[in-house]
Amino acid sequence: MAHTLFFRRTVLTFLMYKIRARVIICGALTIFAIFLNQPPGWAQPVDHVSVAVFESKGRLASVVLERMSGSMAAVAGQIMEGKDADYLRQNSHIYQTVIADIADRVFTGYTVDNVHIDYGRETFVSLIVSPWQETTSSVRVNLHLFNIDPLWEDLIKSKIADIPEITETILKGVALDAVDWAGTIAKKHIRDIVSEKLPSFKASVDIASGRDVTVDIVLIPVGASVKEVDYELRSDTMPGLVLLDARESLRAYASSLRGLPVEFIEDNLEQITDILTEYASNERIVRNYRLTANVGIAPANDTQVSLTLDSEKYRVWIEGYIDIGRDNEDLSGKAHIGRLVSKRDEIFLETTLYTGNVRWKFDPGISRQWNDTKLSFLYRMPDNKSIFRLEQKLFKDWSVRIDKFSNAGRPEYALRYRIHEFLAAEVVFGSDRDNYFRVVGNL
Repeated sequence: MAHTLFFRRTVLTFLMYKIRARVIICGALTIFAIFLNQPPGWAQPVDHVSVAVFESKGRLASVVLERMSGSMAAVAGQIMEGKDADYLRQNSHIYQTVIADIADRVFTGYTVDNVHIDYGRETFVSLIVSPWQETTSSVRVNLHLFNIDPLWEDLIKSKIADIPEITETILKGVALDAVDWAGTIAKKHIRDIVSEKLPSFKASVDIASGRDVTVDIVLIPVGASVKEVDYELRSDTMPGLVLLDARESLRAYASSLRGLPVEFIEDNLEQITDILTEYASNERIVRNYRLTANVGIAPANDTQVSLTLDSEKYRVWIEGYIDIGRDNEDLSGKAHIGRLVSKRDEIFLETTLYTGNVRWKFDPGISRQWNDTKLSFLYRMPDNKSIFRLEQKLFKDWSVRIDKFSNAGRPEYALRYRIHEFLAAEVVFGSDRDNYFRVVGNL
């Protein structure tokens, strides 16, 4: 009896372990089956969808295709991201139809010829489109300057020389019905280029659609602009009368700066200076007398332009004097004719006429100049006396002169202020203790 009971317990224990093993195996197989038959969107979800649009004739610019691709990428992402790639692949014809239908509505002027989708965690969608009807055949870009002298048109255009080519690339070959939305892309690129390369201007862009597209760009100054131009012509080597004919034409060149943004002049000061210098150098009188032109510009709302015309070989000037507070010789005139033997050395003759008693004085001499300092030796005839002269420029319009006469113990001092190119004022402390005020006319 005991053996029978032991045998039964052993068999029951064996059967229980066997049942447990089968349960474990079945559970494992069930879990594996569930894993294999997991619901869509959990097995291999789509993380990202990229879209590339191609035009069947290859005429569209890359920036236009990128804009089209970006528009569809957002739509395709909403449709497919998060879903199971295998499930999408099994229903590919449905998703191709949906994407093509949406693209036909998004891409005005174009129809979708083909949609191809490569499924996976990184899903790639490619679309081939073609225009409904005619496309643009030419693009003309017109640049207009608002309140700017045409003299500066070439310089301004050179800063944005790539705009016509970029605009043509974007708009040429676009379907006629797509010119409006393609035009927004062109406008953005135009404004971005102007903002980067001409920050002192803003661009107003108008696009007239058709087979021949016309793009009008108006550049409008922003910020402070030149309101007035203070122009001055100087010459230390030529009389003002000689330069009289060229004065007004050169003034017109300087006045052309009016309306330009001050920032633009500051940014392009060297080029603007070179342009004005070139125009001045081509003046007939400047060429005939072989003068050298130097232009100085101080950009501001009231811009100052100084033009210096000097000869490298000769120095000629004529001055007339009215002396106030002098007892005699109160009206006189002086002519200086000199030959520059080097950049610093000059031989010259000064001739003075005193109109009161019609008396002439002749002062041949030599001089040497160091920057703003000039030292001269003169011999006066018929008085037969020597003169040592020191001239020093102090500031822009101020200078001082000291004459030491061989027959006088006290030098003559003179302080001069240049009012403009034709007029100066001078205070003279004479060697004969005859002090007076002098008005100088530069002829």
